[in-house]
Amino acid sequence: MAVVIVAVLVWIMSTIQVLNNNYNLQRQVDNAVLDNQVTELENENLRLEQMYYQTDEYLELSARSLLGKAQPGEHMVILPRIEHSASEVTDGRAVVEKSNLDQWLDFLFGQHD
Repeated sequence: MAVVIVAVLVWIMSTIQVLNNNYNLQRQVDNAVLDNQVTELENENLRLEQMYYQTDEYLELSARSLLGKAQPGEHMVILPRIEHSASEVTDGRAVVEKSNLDQWLDFLFGQHD
């Protein structure tokens, strides 16, 4: 009887080990399939990007941005860069940025500029 119990326990342990190995192998296969799908999507994205780079639209946009080119009849307007400072001018008056505490005190005590 003890031999049968030992044989059953050995069989159960080997079955569990085989199932665990199969599970780990299936996980590896699933991960490889997912990696393959991601690589295929990246390749497709690169193919589409390459096709876009060969279009006239891309050539026109890159010539406009990199070379400063324009189509006939278009005029380019170059605006000066604006330096942001602590004070801004609105309606001819200079607006000075106040701290959060000063803004709350002005609000609570009714002081308006």
